[in-house]
Amino acid sequence: MEIREEHAAVFGIVDVAEALTEQWRDHANRLDVVRVMKPSRDDWPALAALGFVPKPDFVSWTAETQPTEQEFLARLTKAERGNIRTALRQLRSHDLTIAVEAPVTEPTLDTFLAIYQANLARHRNRILVAVAQRDAILADPEHYYGVFVYRDATLVAGSLCFMVPAEQAVRIRFSAVDPAWRAADLTRAMYLHALRVARERSYPLVSLGGEPNLYGHIVQPGLFSFKARFGFSVVSSQEYPGHGADEADLILSLRRLNDPSLILAYPDPGADPVGSRLVPQVFSRDPALDLRPYQTRSTEPPSLRRVAGD
Repeated sequence: MEIREEHAAVFGIVDVAEALTEQWRDHANRLDVVRVMKPSRDDWPALAALGFVPKPDFVSWTAETQPTEQEFLARLTKAERGNIRTALRQLRSHDLTIAVEAPVTEPTLDTFLAIYQANLARHRNRILVAVAQRDAILADPEHYYGVFVYRDATLVAGSLCFMVPAEQAVRIRFSAVDPAWRAADLTRAMYLHALRVARERSYPLVSLGGEPNLYGHIVQPGLFSFKARFGFSVVSSQEYPGHGADEADLILSLRRLNDPSLILAYPDPGADPVGSRLVPQVFSRDPALDLRPYQTRSTEPPSLRRVAGD
């Protein structure tokens, strides 16, 4: 068994034999999660019987741009269309404008990265991926465009979009909103505009990229709900050849995880998961937690797993 601290949470990494014989129990008070990496599919039922959740290690989010914006919006719920109208009204009421920059210039990128860092400062477990990739973004100008929101000449929010012709897709890689403008709901307006640019450039697919499949650690459950409401579908990263692996998690504590936390699990530990719809497994101390925020069109109905309080 190996004990790892990753972004404040403590993981016990075990093999299948150690998981099935519960050799992690002597360390249970230290651990938040017990994880089996790359377990054989034959071992999933036995692991599930002990409370482990077989799952893809990463998940991916995609949406078809649709031939027109009206057709894209028609696929959303009435409530989400109302949210988007409200976001666009916020733009107008605050005298904000959206501009597309292609290629993204160094001064604009640096201003965006400053907002990105300020945006992540409030997150308990933050990883500054965009900052680490600054030079790579500037070195690949033909594949990036930025959707930026301005108040007069001041940049207050932005999304960096990466065009992948081989996949016929645009990836919205990084988005950030100045903390002073968080209440203005600028992300919806930016995403809608990023989709518009992708459609104009004849890209049929937009991706929001991949995320670690433990919402409540590095990424939060609210992000899952937002992406689903905006019309994106979530699938196992293993749906794309060469991406991701399987693992099985046992959540022991929410001391250093969000309450609630969420895992997208395979629906049946004894069945072939290829092409299957994932199941949101929600972990909380609250036995009456409202699961409606985790109900999506692209997944099975969510279920609640109670975690004992600390």
